[in-house]
Amino acid sequence: MAGSPKFPSTDWAWQISSKPSETAKIIHPSGFVFVSPVKLNRKDRLEGHEDFLYKLTEKDSFLLSYTIDYFRSKSRIKGLSEHEAMILSANLVCSYRFRTPLGTELFTDQNASDDDWRKFGEHLVVVDEKEYEVFVIGHNKGTLIAVTLDKVGDKISNLELLELPRSYFKRNF
Repeated sequence: MAGSPKFPSTDWAWQISSKPSETAKIIHPSGFVFVSPVKLNRKDRLEGHEDFLYKLTEKDSFLLSYTIDYFRSKSRIKGLSEHEAMILSANLVCSYRFRTPLGTELFTDQNASDDDWRKFGEHLVVVDEKEYEVFVIGHNKGTLIAVTLDKVGDKISNLELLELPRSYFKRNF
């Protein structure tokens, strides 16, 4: 993308809003804007404001870079352009930053062993005896944090954030 600023970097900023019609954006001072379909439901990210703008941190920039690289070189999905990998990665990270994770209620424990999952990448979860692909983007003690890549059944939309025990995930090769 000739003439466009380097993405990701800490020159970019998150723009979020409490307004139900607004979605998360990643903006650059030069005027470039990435508009995500992800809507904020983690009100704590607004730090008491109705609208909030703050710079991407080094951690944000690294996670975006790492995710873009994953989709360019390691993903099961082959042939994504740099632009497509950037869009997919930005949407996943927006969900990770601005959605409240769903709980275990709808998901089936697959009793996965430690060899069945990784702390990053494409995985499968089970809802109503059907497998759905998610992208594991983070972890906490005993859990994995993932984003849905497609609609899951009738109750969960794409780009929804999950935090489930690790045994609920199986790596999708």
